[in-house]
Amino acid sequence: MESTHADAAIDALVDRLSVDARFVHRHRDLPRDAVFATSRSDVERLVADSAGTRLWSHQAAALDHITSGRSVVITTPPSSGKSLCYQIPSLAAAQRDGTSLAIYPTKALAHDQLGSFAAMAPSGGGGRRLRR
Repeated sequence: MESTHADAAIDALVDRLSVDARFVHRHRDLPRDAVFATSRSDVERLVADSAGTRLWSHQAAALDHITSGRSVVITTPPSSGKSLCYQIPSLAAAQRDGTSLAIYPTKALAHDQLGSFAAMAPSGGGGRRLRR
């Protein structure tokens, strides 16, 4: 992956800050290529059927844990696909006449996520279960 002007600016800022005695550790993960994976659960087909999206490795691992009944905490950067980790099991539950509850800290985020749910919901009835 290629370095950008922003990378150089961030490096310069961190270099300036690192002389401060309060600055105790610096760690930088190098860019790496995306890793796709396949979930062992059958819920992955919801992604393929609705959006043709492949799962990132952290999404596949989360789905495997969730469908095994384990609790999962996902901490990844913005726009890394965290939402699919709960949307896919929620849609799978809806197809089995189950219920899921999603709570968001802001109305804007709730509205955005509802749109994502609706776009993924299978046609022919899946979307009717999506309520505000």
